[in-house]
Amino acid sequence: MEPMAAITDLLVAAISFYAYFKLRKPSAERGYLREYPLFFLFMGAGTLCAAIMTHSFYYLFSEGIYDRHQADLLPWSERFVWHLHDLPNWLFNIISITFFEIATIKRSSQVLKDLPVRWLYMLIAAESAAAFVLTVILLTYNVAGAHIFFAMIFLSLPLQIRILSRERENAESKYILAATFCMIVALAVMATRCSIDRWFNFTDLAHCLIAVTMYLTYMSAKKTFERYH
Repeated sequence: MEPMAAITDLLVAAISFYAYFKLRKPSAERGYLREYPLFFLFMGAGTLCAAIMTHSFYYLFSEGIYDRHQADLLPWSERFVWHLHDLPNWLFNIISITFFEIATIKRSSQVLKDLPVRWLYMLIAAESAAAFVLTVILLTYNVAGAHIFFAMIFLSLPLQIRILSRERENAESKYILAATFCMIVALAVMATRCSIDRWFNFTDLAHCLIAVTMYLTYMSAKKTFERYH
């Protein structure tokens, strides 16, 4: 068991589900008002699966070899079976970030009038499909991490900067920029395996930063909802 990793994953899931239930509005007419709740719903589902299946009781879902490094040396078919307990988290994360990308495009519609929005949607669809397929083929979270990096850095960040260049007091974009910074730090922590203590390692620290990211994203979505309700 990895108790601290499970606890911090549950923290991310709790914030995500809280955001989903607070933002879920069946009467919402604007598209991104639907995508934001779905982003939080799938993120909550993914991190809940991670807390239970990856960090708490993974030995109930994987058979034979329990060491990840040894499992990575197995043939693909055996690695696939071994990683079945990881896949819900990874794939739900990819779906969640795809909804975030769609919400970002729709919320940025006022600054995208001179850009080929249709091509942006096609790019999102192709990139998300590639992430989904590559995750199943390579059986690693790194693909989902790259998907998140693309969404935050190459898609969301330029749009938020462009919005703020026109509306300096736009609270939604300020929150998203803060969330982007937190997510970049979280990805850097995971990449460098920067740990504070053996009982609070890089995974736990990254989860805490992701929890802050989710709260900041919720605050941005909340401001968006207030603008149109």
